[in-house]
Amino acid sequence: LTKGRAMEVALEAQSGEEHRFTLHSDGRAVTRGRVALGVKDARCSRRQFEFSLLPRAPAQVQVRVTGVNPSGHVAGGEAKLLPSGATAVLADGDMLCAVGSDLPFTVHLKPLEECTLVPLEKLKEEEPAKRLEPQKAKVEEVTTVQRLLQTTLAPVVKPVGPVEVAESKRGGATGDKHTGEGCGGGPLRALLSYIDHPEQHSDSVVFFDGELVVIHDKYPKAKHHLLVMPRRHINSIANLTRDDVPLVEAMIARANQLVSDLQKDELNQLATRFRVGFHRVPSMQQVHLHVISQDFDSPALKTAKHWNSFTTEFFVEAADLLATLKSEGLVRFDKAASELLLKSPLACCRCSATFKNMPALKAHVPKCC
Repeated sequence: LTKGRAMEVALEAQSGEEHRFTLHSDGRAVTRGRVALGVKDARCSRRQFEFSLLPRAPAQVQVRVTGVNPSGHVAGGEAKLLPSGATAVLADGDMLCAVGSDLPFTVHLKPLEECTLVPLEKLKEEEPAKRLEPQKAKVEEVTTVQRLLQTTLAPVVKPVGPVEVAESKRGGATGDKHTGEGCGGGPLRALLSYIDHPEQHSDSVVFFDGELVVIHDKYPKAKHHLLVMPRRHINSIANLTRDDVPLVEAMIARANQLVSDLQKDELNQLATRFRVGFHRVPSMQQVHLHVISQDFDSPALKTAKHWNSFTTEFFVEAADLLATLKSEGLVRFDKAASELLLKSPLACCRCSATFKNMPALKAHVPKCC
């Protein structure tokens, strides 16, 4: 028996269940995958990850993706996809997704100063080293893997080729030059009624003219949460072009006026702080600019996805998007990397303290001024 450094690793699933193991300084790697992590998704291999200690990094470990499908890693607000064979350095509080942006686990690391090491030849292998991975991948899964591996991994604003859009021959309220689609119903298209017929929504609409409509968000995530939308049908920020710069400027000017008006009458300190911006991957059709106070005091704010959509880089400041649109002529975000941000560990947007659940985080926010 010998003495050496070790690291206790805990991978915490969204359910709160933790999967623990210990890494030793003798260089032995520990594999984990579908069975060991309690994952039922067949895209996750039985040996999806290989973990090992870094010799000169006492508070970090290395992970290598050994499965067929890529995995995801979120650290410090930056999301990356890790194809098979790729490695990443994990720190306490990072998030590791088993497949792409799915099946997230929060990483908890606890350095151990000393441990008793058993010679490698005396250890019983945790999993058969020669076990062959069953070839059960479906055609659609292979297609997904190929798509993920071809994407830009870092979640940055990046221009791509020109936007090709169909132009509707019908025009008017039933068609749109940006999307080439009509304005039928459905939950994803619910905003279209507000821009087409704002006079019919007096309970929600706070302003409208020939260019813009402002409404209260139906499910506000803070005390003050409004949406500024163009009357013209534009499916999403991905459909904006340099020609739309004046429109975006008008949206931002209207948002800033709203903030000014609301701050005059607000006594709550947190509710006087606002952010104005767009979501990288909107959940609703029709371009809409969020105007949201930073108290986050709302019963509709229920999930980590809600929280992270407004407190991580998933929320793009309006001024930053406008600058990109002016310089590049369009705006693009990698969808898979952006969606990883929604699965980031819960953390206070002011002091960065981490929490296991939304009730604890929401109780903390009013005290963190």
